[in-house]
Amino acid sequence: MVTINDQPVKKPGRALLIIGSILTFGGLLFAFSPMLLAFLLTQPGHNPFSEGDAGSAGTLMWLMIVTLPVGGIASVVGLVVLTIGIVVALRQPLPDIDTNPSLRFEVMARRAKILGFLATPQLLITHLIIIFVTGNMLFSKSVGQTFGVVWAVFEITAIAFAVFFAAKASRKGLFWAITSISLLWISAAIGAVVASFAITTF
Repeated sequence: MVTINDQPVKKPGRALLIIGSILTFGGLLFAFSPMLLAFLLTQPGHNPFSEGDAGSAGTLMWLMIVTLPVGGIASVVGLVVLTIGIVVALRQPLPDIDTNPSLRFEVMARRAKILGFLATPQLLITHLIIIFVTGNMLFSKSVGQTFGVVWAVFEITAIAFAVFFAAKASRKGLFWAITSISLLWISAAIGAVVASFAITTF
C-alpha cells in the first residue's frame, strides 16, 4: 500500500478498475481462445483454419460458438465497470501543492497511470467495434467514419492528459514510460481511423 507520511493513500475506484480490467481483457481472451489454440496446436506447414487436415486443429474454431458470445458479454460488462472505475478514480480531489505536495504528486501519478494504461487501451478496444456498428448496422458509412475520427480524438486527448499528469507528477521514469507507450497508442488510434474507412466500405 502506498503511504504518504505513514498515512495510506486512498485509491477510489481501485476495486472497479481491477474487476473491470479482468472482465474486459479476460473476456476478450476467452472469446478468441479457440482461435489461439488452433494456431498453437496446428503442426508447422498446416492450415490452422482447416478442418479436414490431420495436422490442423481447425475444428477448435467451432468452440467459438460458445466462447465468442460469453466472452463478448463479459467484455462489455467489464468495459462498463472499468469506465465507472476510471471516472471515480479521476474524480479524486487533487490536494493543494502548498499543503500536501507529496500526496498531490501521488494523485497526479495515479491519473497518468489510469489514463495511459487503462483508459486509452479501453478506447482502442471499443474503437473498431463502435465504427463497425454505427457504419454498417445502425447508420450510414459516412457516420461510421465520422465516429472513427471522433473516437480517435478521444483517444489522443486521453493520451495527452496522461503525458501531462505524468510530467506534473515529477516522476521521470513514469513520464518516459507513459510517453513511450503513448507513441504506440497514437499509432493504433491512427490505424483504427484508417481501418474505419476500409471496414465501412464493405
